[in-house]
Amino acid sequence: LEIGAAAQSVALEKSRRYGDVEAGVFTAAERTEDVPVGRKSEGLLGLQLKIPLPWWNKNEGGIEEAEALHQRKQLEHRALARNINLEVETARAEMREWAALAGDIDNRLLPLADKQAANTESAWRNGQADFQAVLRARDQRLELAATRIDALREFHLASARHQAALGKP
Repeated sequence: LEIGAAAQSVALEKSRRYGDVEAGVFTAAERTEDVPVGRKSEGLLGLQLKIPLPWWNKNEGGIEEAEALHQRKQLEHRALARNINLEVETARAEMREWAALAGDIDNRLLPLADKQAANTESAWRNGQADFQAVLRARDQRLELAATRIDALREFHLASARHQAALGKP
């Protein structure tokens, strides 16, 4: 809309290139009474012509200003579109990274942590490990699950940024 308004401003300034020449006809009538002479009527008919001076002024400054504003609005539009595209791409890349991390935790790390916790607990039951090792293995598994939840949260935040950059509710 601002680009369209700036284009209309250029057209308006170009229309102001030359001042308005005005022509007209006027009439006037007057009746006066002078006591010793009597009544006297006067009529006046005239032509009027207005020419703006200086006539070599072609509003070049106003036209250049309007064209510069129009060009600036076009450049701002391109910059804004590029910024939006970069925000979309950044959010999409973040979503891919966080989804990959969550998938890696789900598919590879959590099964390994479960296996390690089960092995440590089995070793403790057999008397080959102390209970603190079991607690450390469970703690590591819980930290890994918390990291997965954080990755999912970051994925959804990036998804919200992506939707906002696209202009979708």
